[in-house]
Amino acid sequence: MSDLRDWEDRAREELNDIPELREARLNEFRRAMLKLETEDFKPSQDDGLLMLFLRSRKFDLERALKTFKAWAVMRTVDPDVFFPLGKGPMDYRHVIDLPIFTVMPRVNHDRTTVIVTTYKHYNPSKFNFLDIFTLGSMLCAYLLRDPYIQTYGVRCVIDYRGLHTTCLKAIPYKYIKACISLLCPSLIFGSDRIFICI
Repeated sequence: MSDLRDWEDRAREELNDIPELREARLNEFRRAMLKLETEDFKPSQDDGLLMLFLRSRKFDLERALKTFKAWAVMRTVDPDVFFPLGKGPMDYRHVIDLPIFTVMPRVNHDRTTVIVTTYKHYNPSKFNFLDIFTLGSMLCAYLLRDPYIQTYGVRCVIDYRGLHTTCLKAIPYKYIKACISLLCPSLIFGSDRIFICI
């Protein structure tokens, strides 16, 4: 049983997640989020989502808020692609049935959750490649609400076989830019490389 809750020890050590302070920090973050509210924008008050941002930034309120803003901007880039309202995974059954995404039943030796993505069954003439993008964002949003995954992280294994260049051309640059701005708040671009600092 201790193995199931050992994420709490690691979260305390590495993420500054102190259970006795968690509720107070969550409330402080919630108050900061409410200041962002406008007539057109109502930030989510879901504890799981808020904890995702707090843990991802080691409970640094300012950095967590910055990451939340990047996530909110990503959603506005194209609401029909990123977390479309009123739709869920079953609306993308055609993607699920291939399968393209597989969450492995066992964690990796370093305790990361492993997601395997393969395009070998994808046929560009069957459906829009952006449907894969949408389902992928839904899968990530679902998985990242788990405190174990927030603590240990995710390892993605991508099999590019079957991925046509036409698929990549179907992804507008603004989508890629939005994803990068969410995942990597600080990017250092070099002439021949990209360093990602998280």
